[in-house]
Amino acid sequence: MVSVTPGYDVLTSENTTVQLPCSPNKGFNKLVKHLEVVNFLQHNKIDILGLLETRVKLNKSHRILRSKFKKYSNFCNYNMHHNGRIWLLWDTSTTKVSVLQEHAQVVHCFVQHFASGRSFHLSVVYGSNCPMARQSLWNSLIQQSHQTGPWVVMGDFNIVRYAHEKISNTPPDLTDMTDFNSFLSECGLDDMHGSGIDFTWFNKQEVNTRVYSKLDRVLINADWLISFTQTTAQFLPPGIYDHCPALLSFSKDPLPKKQFKFLNCWIDHPEFLTKVAEAWQISPVDLILKEKTASQEFWALKEAETKILIQKAKVHDIEHNDSRSKFFFAKIKERQQSQYIGEIQDIHGSLHSGLHDVGEAFVDYYQQLLGSSSTVHPIDPCFIPYGQCLSDQDQAALIAPISRTEIQSALFSIHSSKNPGIDGFSSGFFKPAWDIIADDFCLAVLDFSRPTSCLNKLMSLS
Repeated sequence: MVSVTPGYDVLTSENTTVQLPCSPNKGFNKLVKHLEVVNFLQHNKIDILGLLETRVKLNKSHRILRSKFKKYSNFCNYNMHHNGRIWLLWDTSTTKVSVLQEHAQVVHCFVQHFASGRSFHLSVVYGSNCPMARQSLWNSLIQQSHQTGPWVVMGDFNIVRYAHEKISNTPPDLTDMTDFNSFLSECGLDDMHGSGIDFTWFNKQEVNTRVYSKLDRVLINADWLISFTQTTAQFLPPGIYDHCPALLSFSKDPLPKKQFKFLNCWIDHPEFLTKVAEAWQISPVDLILKEKTASQEFWALKEAETKILIQKAKVHDIEHNDSRSKFFFAKIKERQQSQYIGEIQDIHGSLHSGLHDVGEAFVDYYQQLLGSSSTVHPIDPCFIPYGQCLSDQDQAALIAPISRTEIQSALFSIHSSKNPGIDGFSSGFFKPAWDIIADDFCLAVLDFSRPTSCLNKLMSLS
């Protein structure tokens, strides 16, 4: 787990937690903060810890590290800043951390975690509140971005990316935001999908002068998205700090099995309608046999493709459009990751993680919402004539049979790119094949719309 918090970042075997820096004017000199960090380490089984803006003098740091963090090796950037703005601590029995470069505002390192076999680049940031001073931070991160492999950058950047990330009487500086976003674009970094508190810092002043900002972030590159598909950043309540801890978690659950989804590009194939017409005439038994044959042919072709790629790899590396293809596939991974719910808070405030527990929380919520009985007061028919009533014509229209024209009109009004149904087929399949499937489609809709048949269908699905 990796974590950065008001004073620290951390890595463990199960999760990566990043708790982001505390208020710069408070530091890490108080015993209560030492105990808070120790408790956090023990509770979350942390393997790597990063402490930010400690404001601890060099001579005092040795005593704190020896007494409170005996289990951990450490690195502090006192060579770059007299107050040791960034500390790194790690458990050598579970993790190897190689510091690559130190800077007054960032420490770059390479992490190898023994138990999980994961390895990645980690940059822990405490950005200056001076725009000019942050330029050296941007330069250091741009230089680090030239390395390959998964890379995560976490910490307090002391700047927001967008105007809506700050609530204050004074708007954020447009030039600063432009510089920040230009730097992120040049480095190929973007925010990790996260949850929790949006504004990670506030100044704790009176209402008229209070400021809320998102200063703390977890940023990742394209290689991270491709390598680690189930990681999420959760921003926790600040506790005794001004900044919110951010928990970066690696899920141990396998990704849910991908379901079939009709791709709209298939309708452009010259044999699309022919194949649909043929399939519509095939019996279920024949269809299963054809599916098995097609599966065998598919895997034979995949095996041939693999052999071809291996043979090509011996001749030369494939470099054409590599960066663009990496970006393209990373964005696909990012979209898949954004649809994955790694953890959720139930109605009682308890946090659930993992596919099974998250699913149970959803089921419990909707069972209470929809599956519980409650007292319903009957409608007094005496009051009905005094309200607005439907005309006889409107009543007849409501109970009139649904026509094929209405069904076709409703189907064709759905955009082809809308999400498909549970069978994976979207309107993008049914519309071009309407002349072939219209009869069966309309029969299915009409059958489902009949009250008795609808009830039978729902009961059979359950």
